[in-house]
Amino acid sequence: MKTHFLFLMMMGWLAWSAPAQESAPTITEAPGPEYEYCEMRGEPVYGGNKMTVTVDVGQERRKLEDLRLRDEETGKIRVFNSMIDALNLLRKEGWEFVQGYASFDGQYVMHHWILKREKR
Repeated sequence: MKTHFLFLMMMGWLAWSAPAQESAPTITEAPGPEYEYCEMRGEPVYGGNKMTVTVDVGQERRKLEDLRLRDEETGKIRVFNSMIDALNLLRKEGWEFVQGYASFDGQYVMHHWILKREKR
């Protein structure tokens, strides 16, 4: 009987002295610049070694709307020598390269580049 009592007392003391679960720390955003992102997609011009580029910044668009980059003066679709050529143009607007990958649709390779810039 005495051992049962001591055992129960020891178990009660262990339960009382054991640390309780602490709540998870809250996550706060670190101060710093906020960014906006875009996807630059390059696809080859049919029958050539040049490419057209589409820039998607998450804008709302109509069905089948053409988002390829256009010349500001003429409104014609811009044709680039390479993805780097297009990146140099977007770099002038503050965009910087984050990551790139490629996809293949059975006919040609499409280049996808993720870019970011500080929110304006």
